[in-house]
Amino acid sequence: MRLYPILSRLLMPLAGVWLRRRARHDPAWAFALEERFGNGPEAEVAPLWIHAASVGEVNSAAGLVSAIRARWPERALRLTAFTATGCARWKELARDMPHVHVAPMPLDHPVWVERALRRTGPVGIVIVETEIWPNFLLAAHAQAIPVLMVSARISARSVRGWERWIGRKLMHAALAPIMHVGAQSESDAAHFARLGATAIAVDGSLKWDAKSAQPQAAQVASVRRALHGRRCWLAASTHEGEDAILLAAHLRLQERYPGLCMLLAPRHPYRADAVQQLCEARGMAVVRRTSAQDPGAAPVWLIDTLGELTTFMAAAEVVFMGGSLVPVGGHNLLEPVACGTPVVTGTQPENAQEIAQALESAQAILRAGDAEAIAQAISGLLESPEAAQAQADRAAAVLQSGGGAVSRAIKVMASRLPL
Repeated sequence: MRLYPILSRLLMPLAGVWLRRRARHDPAWAFALEERFGNGPEAEVAPLWIHAASVGEVNSAAGLVSAIRARWPERALRLTAFTATGCARWKELARDMPHVHVAPMPLDHPVWVERALRRTGPVGIVIVETEIWPNFLLAAHAQAIPVLMVSARISARSVRGWERWIGRKLMHAALAPIMHVGAQSESDAAHFARLGATAIAVDGSLKWDAKSAQPQAAQVASVRRALHGRRCWLAASTHEGEDAILLAAHLRLQERYPGLCMLLAPRHPYRADAVQQLCEARGMAVVRRTSAQDPGAAPVWLIDTLGELTTFMAAAEVVFMGGSLVPVGGHNLLEPVACGTPVVTGTQPENAQEIAQALESAQAILRAGDAEAIAQAISGLLESPEAAQAQADRAAAVLQSGGGAVSRAIKVMASRLPL
């Protein structure tokens, strides 16, 4: 049980050095850097602390935050994410919200997390999906701060990793005192129980309530004007190893649809230079979104911005959801569904397995694992707008039937937290 605290004391300072170095080269990571070390401002009013790991989890939490503001409009909120892109997304969502402080999650060093909690003094902590930091949880328990998990998920592979590298005793000490673990599914509940959590219920996934993420019609119209009538498909939230496969699929699609534009949105915008080089190595001209130029006749429009993904999902004729061709586990399939766009995904959507199965059972999604299969799936949807609309309608019906996780989370918070 003592191994992780010892290692974190030794290794987290090295992570801090790496982080400071990265912040010098990437302004996004420089945001509120000292809060990574627990040196944020002291809270004037005790906030509710809501934590989501990165962009996907933040998007999932958007509807929950809206419901919290509606139920407790004067409650101060502290919204944190671990990644720079997650913090940027929080800032965008909270732009017009009063009493909100957006900050990065402190690194899991015992001293830094204890200091962050002491300076913040939250009335409670709500963790969205899978972010488990043992020292942070132990410090919260030591300070008698109630902790809840909502839309909680964890794979069998992750359970084995936690047991191997952290140990059951420490995981039990971190998870057992959590007041409520709202698991996404029965399998997630079983995995959390194996790690030591006790107060567990199957409350479903916040992703089913993704309707709040729909973009504004004016933004979608602006994107379509920039395309000047060209047809397009979106490769969304791609990871290293996927871009080459998807570009190969696009080359096949261009043989049938010569003017087709591929909207290519890497999950992490810092990869944009490498992705551009990959496109150019295949003879594809690229226009970057940050250039503020229309894509013209370029076969690839590289979406290297933050906060616009749902706009491009709504503007595209088909969306391929990334993270599903490599062992990342996939991303939120319901975001494009909520935008009314038909979806294709890879064969590895482990993080959204329940959602993927529900959509597949309703014939509301297509799966494809290589360039040829991806091209065939997208081509079929482009060839038949009626079939594409029918698939999108079936997916919308699945989305409509699966909601309720937000309201269940609000009920738990109302009964367990001093709000």
